[in-house]
Amino acid sequence: MGHPGNPEALGVGSTPVLKTFYHGTRSTDEILRDGFSMDVERRCDPGDLGWGLYLSGLPSRAQAYGRVLEVQVDLSRFARIKNPYFLDG
Repeated sequence: MGHPGNPEALGVGSTPVLKTFYHGTRSTDEILRDGFSMDVERRCDPGDLGWGLYLSGLPSRAQAYGRVLEVQVDLSRFARIKNPYFLDG
């Protein structure tokens, strides 16, 4: 296995692996109509890793931000940061 930052080491591009995550929002109608857009004005704080789309494996955590949407994610297309404060381990 290569360096932790190596996409091959992270499984990026391998066989699709679908998992359900949850997104809490007050903009449900807009998201269902137009999809997620990174160009839309941010409505919450920037989060631990900056502005972006945040998903949780826990519906209860997503519910703290509004109505909960289920989102199917192909894990083979994304890297997962287990601990965002320590990228080397």
